[in-house]
Amino acid sequence: MNKENPQNMMWPEIKILKKILILFGENNIFIVGGAVRNLVSKKPVEDIDLAVKFNTEQVKAKLKKKKYKIY
Repeated sequence: MNKENPQNMMWPEIKILKKILILFGENNIFIVGGAVRNLVSKKPVEDIDLAVKFNTEQVKAKLKKKKYKIY
């Protein structure tokens, strides 16, 4: 995220997030944790945590298929 102004994510980050949301499907992936809390509290969002309705191997397979790096 853009640490200088975390409220305004940089376009490349938004594009990646959008691709990941589409990859897993709108009913299968959710933004969770501090990002939600900060949005509701109108505080800067510094990072985004995601939760999905898939097991680890399914997540890895989907990400590898699209050539995302997995750490």
